[in-house]
Amino acid sequence: MYINARGLGTLIVDEKIFCCHGGLSPDLQAMEQIRRIMRPTDVPDQGLLCDLLWSDPDKDTAGWGENDRGVSFTFGTELAFYNRTFLALFLNNLPLAVLPIDYDKVFFKEGTCSFLKGSNALMGVAAYPWATVVGKFLSKHEFDLICRAHQVVEDGYEFFAKRQLVTLFSAPNYCGEFDNAGALMSVDETLMCSFQILKPADKRKLYAGLNMGRPMTPPRGQPKNKKK
Repeated sequence: MYINARGLGTLIVDEKIFCCHGGLSPDLQAMEQIRRIMRPTDVPDQGLLCDLLWSDPDKDTAGWGENDRGVSFTFGTELAFYNRTFLALFLNNLPLAVLPIDYDKVFFKEGTCSFLKGSNALMGVAAYPWATVVGKFLSKHEFDLICRAHQVVEDGYEFFAKRQLVTLFSAPNYCGEFDNAGALMSVDETLMCSFQILKPADKRKLYAGLNMGRPMTPPRGQPKNKKK
């Protein structure tokens, strides 16, 4: 199935791989929302369309966080904060068939609860895969993988959230400013994914002259820029 989303870079491969340019959105509840986006359109400063183009995964974010690009969100490896008592009640009230792991194996990271006013109670962060933003999205829509671009990654591709999301960047030596490799991802009939690496060349000065008019990918933090 293909979502006709010219300019959005949004694609669903065989009902199992969700592809987008940027990332996920807290506003995305159904694929029909993407189909209903009018084209052509200007990109707004917030909302679903903005997030599909500009949001980023971030291993240091719990749930949804601010994006230091100044636009959209980051989404992280953990969905929410739970205290131990609440988590026990939550798990105990779920059918056993949907529990992915034993409660005794839940990993807790202690931290201060920031969303309860006046509370300094220590909270546990439940870090099981299906409770991540990525895992919840995949489970809800019955997808197996999220494939996105938007960020320069050193090796051309980079996994996130226990290989449930992959960032794919196909331009080596991006704009002549980086020493990154590029990568292509192929998907066969069984949905097996493989990667072809495009090695970087040490021609940054040449590329820089050819790409002076090309806009850079909006920076997030400080991308790696090391000579190999």
